[in-house]
Amino acid sequence: EFKRMVVPINFSYKKYNIHFVIASYINPCGKDLKDSNYNQCIKSNIDSVKDKICTGMPELNILPLEPLIIDKLIIFDAENIKSNVKNIKTYGFCDFDVNSVYSNSDRNHISLDFNLKHLQLNGSYDFNARLLTQIVYNGLIQITIDNLAVKVELNLKTITKNGNKYSYVSKINFNLDIKDFDFKIDESRKELADLYKIIKDIIDTNKKDIVKRVKSPIEKEVSERIISILNDVFRRTNYEELFPEKTRIV
Repeated sequence: EFKRMVVPINFSYKKYNIHFVIASYINPCGKDLKDSNYNQCIKSNIDSVKDKICTGMPELNILPLEPLIIDKLIIFDAENIKSNVKNIKTYGFCDFDVNSVYSNSDRNHISLDFNLKHLQLNGSYDFNARLLTQIVYNGLIQITIDNLAVKVELNLKTITKNGNKYSYVSKINFNLDIKDFDFKIDESRKELADLYKIIKDIIDTNKKDIVKRVKSPIEKEVSERIISILNDVFRRTNYEELFPEKTRIV
């Protein structure tokens, strides 16, 4: 079951000398289009830009999304066991299939449903447990999540400043349906084979609790970065060019 991560956005335009540009791979979506055609237009634009989100869009001064850096995820925080993963580099956000796009009649709310094919998180972990004896260890870990269902809801607003009309994302609801994950830890020291087994067994038997603990922090980091990218695009692109009142016949 999905639980919503709601991220409100504080948005302001500084006094930049902005030269509006609409990238060649972005198609205007006329607000007079039928709902199904408008939704398809949004979907086509997402398909066109998804790879560029991860590699960057220099023509719009947009930096690459990947790797997305997450400072820390707390895995365990109990009296007898504490563990976290830190300095995490995350990959795979641009390899997805859009299942559906829905927009309301006012064109100021968009709902997306898509599947991420393969998400990978690389980081280092600290492990501190008091079992029969005190165990303290740190090492490298790789976490992978396949076929991850994602639902996103975006609220759009417009603002007019210095005679120019801008669009921006005012709020996002970001939902990750994490069913399971796989992981690998660095097991290069053969003399620590028993310790590695203990760590892996503890993670394996507590996967559901781990998912509950890390889900919201991951959603928050991803949604904030996505919103930053979208609003950077909107700052540099004229609203009337992106969403004209009437479809232009070329």
